[in-house]
Amino acid sequence: MIKTSYLIRVAAIVATLSYLASSAPDDGEHGHLFRQLCELVNLAERPAPAKITDAQAQVSYLAIAKLNASVAPQSWRDTIASKTEGAAHKQQTASAAAQPAAPEPREEYWKQAAAAVKDSDTRRQILQTAGLADVTKEQLANYRRQLNPIAEHAFQALQHVTQLATGPEKDKANDALKALKIAAYGRDDFTPAGAKDTDCKGQGGTGTTRQLLCGAPNTDAKANTIAQFMLCVCGVDGTDNNRLSESSQSSTAFNPSSTREQVLKDLLSKCPQPSPKTPATAAKVQAKATALINAFQHKGTETYYGFYSGTGCSGQSNQGICVMYKAGTKQELETLAAQPWLSQLQTAAKLLHEHEQALSKLAAVEQNIAAAAKTAYALKSAAITDERHSPASEQNQQADKTDEKQPTNSNCSDTAKKTATECKSLGCEHDEK
Repeated sequence: MIKTSYLIRVAAIVATLSYLASSAPDDGEHGHLFRQLCELVNLAERPAPAKITDAQAQVSYLAIAKLNASVAPQSWRDTIASKTEGAAHKQQTASAAAQPAAPEPREEYWKQAAAAVKDSDTRRQILQTAGLADVTKEQLANYRRQLNPIAEHAFQALQHVTQLATGPEKDKANDALKALKIAAYGRDDFTPAGAKDTDCKGQGGTGTTRQLLCGAPNTDAKANTIAQFMLCVCGVDGTDNNRLSESSQSSTAFNPSSTREQVLKDLLSKCPQPSPKTPATAAKVQAKATALINAFQHKGTETYYGFYSGTGCSGQSNQGICVMYKAGTKQELETLAAQPWLSQLQTAAKLLHEHEQALSKLAAVEQNIAAAAKTAYALKSAAITDERHSPASEQNQQADKTDEKQPTNSNCSDTAKKTATECKSLGCEHDEK
């Protein structure tokens, strides 16, 4: 969903949600919020999606290239081999001022294929796989003619895959994971064991008290990550001492000036882990981001997440255990939409969607090349049938029939009816009978 859509959704929530009065939360009563926040930080810990790579497409194309090299004349294989063997020498002796010719993009694959079928046993095995172990030269030539367009089609498809694998699409999955990390923790190299002071104090490190970090009326929260949300709505307060997320959480009260990393590490360690861990998808990120936005409530010109009764999000049950932002004007809504916990989730969903589209294209082209390879190895019957009906073959067959009916020199037939002079001029023996 684009940024504007998020902004519209935020505005709709602020405009339509009415404040629902509730009693102060007791032990475990923010458990549902804790689980929601855990699901969001867990997105950053999921394995990376499948990579955009041309490896499988190259395997399929090289199968065609090896077949092509196997049915090619020995002279062609020798030429390709000489290019490979002489490449290093040519590179050393080439003039520095010489302008290199435009490279033939197929040549590198030709070299690999020729090297792979260099020994006769490998070549024989490939020919047997294609059913070409016992065919005539004419049949093999016709096979090559039919193989060429298949090989070219596969090569063009491989070029498309290579463009995907080397273009901007190749980095989008990793960039999405970085965005998820930033949304969750504020930096893409975060680890719970390496949590720092700055990971717990919000924007610019200015959230030095719980209320400064978590917000109050007319004052935006400095919290700008999902992990900081967790500190605000789940951290124990020194006055109430309620374990808001679950019974096993530490009783240490959250204080941004002293116990920040300790409380954050404890809360993160209590997050239930998904089983099995699967890569994040655009749909999952989008759904969880939307659910988070929908969980915000409204009072006056403020929007908040968690519990609020008055004064501010100080952590005390008679005031607020929450995260609060101003949301009364267009500019305030734009500021809210630009918060990293929201904007980076949006970025991650967009990048994952584009990555998934590229994977879909990749799979389709891979199947196309694999199908071409399968067709190439099944060409024998069609090639032989076409060879039998080719003009050259029909001429050869007609010549064979003529040869069967006529002597080697038809001019010398029935020499008894020719004179000695006629026979001599024809190079025949005269039959005097």
